[in-house]
Amino acid sequence: MTEIEVSRTEIRTFKARIKATKPHWVGKAISHKHKLEDPLDPSFASYMTAFIPKLTFKQKKPVCMLHLGNGGGSCLIRAKDPSQLARDLDHMADILRSDIWLDMFQQLQDIEAHMIDSHEIILDPLFVDSGSFKKKAGLDEEDAPYCLVVD
Repeated sequence: MTEIEVSRTEIRTFKARIKATKPHWVGKAISHKHKLEDPLDPSFASYMTAFIPKLTFKQKKPVCMLHLGNGGGSCLIRAKDPSQLARDLDHMADILRSDIWLDMFQQLQDIEAHMIDSHEIILDPLFVDSGSFKKKAGLDEEDAPYCLVVD
């Protein structure tokens, strides 16, 4: 099987990365798959699958694995046991639930609400990728204002 991935850049050229892959199926002693809905595009989804692979001639030691994937790519994470994987995921969950992360997200939601209500975009580089807005408005990076008014 040959997989071809083509991406389009903003300068209207094409880059291609061609990778030949051999299908590889891993036998699972137990597994659980969880679908992650995309909040920006409902037709798109990602999946997390935790599993313990069956022992094989090449892999004689039990491990716990987490597969993250979507149509664009995938990643396989290996942990020494389910408890270790759970601790690693708990650590990430604790970070995401921390005040600093929740406050930052709330500030971005407030900025989004302000953009919708007032049609103004405050180009604070701490919160907004101002270059993308300035480029869309046809403005120079250095000469552009701190605030844009959109129709």
